[in-house]
Amino acid sequence: MENLRAKTKTWIAQLQSGKIESNKIKVLQYIKRNPTTNIKKPKTDIRTMCQKLGMVHQSLTSSLSNLEDMGLITVIGIIEDNSKYYSIFKYVDDEVEREKLMEARYKRKFQTWVKKADKYEGLIPKDLLREIKLVLSTSNR
Repeated sequence: MENLRAKTKTWIAQLQSGKIESNKIKVLQYIKRNPTTNIKKPKTDIRTMCQKLGMVHQSLTSSLSNLEDMGLITVIGIIEDNSKYYSIFKYVDDEVEREKLMEARYKRKFQTWVKKADKYEGLIPKDLLREIKLVLSTSNR
């Protein structure tokens, strides 16, 4: 563990302590209990949640990302404050919608990975990368 980067060590320590899981639950409960009914005065934007939950931005966005992966929350808007933009979230209670959101997010992450794969040209054989891109292009139709 000596050679790990600081953020990796911190993540492992938080995972072992249960703090990561508890942050995710805390964020989900907050979003469920505080639905945004007026986009102009959101209760579930990142800025507000950092303040209300006493969480740093990085911890909050990590939890939000995990919850989005699970289809439990989705972005419903964006708010601007002093030239900074913050996403607004809502809880998703419909199982069918959750499944659709999970699949769409999974595909977006894969598409992003494929776009970034070009940076690792020496590590990924060109024919494999070409095949992946072909599969991706046919699945988008």
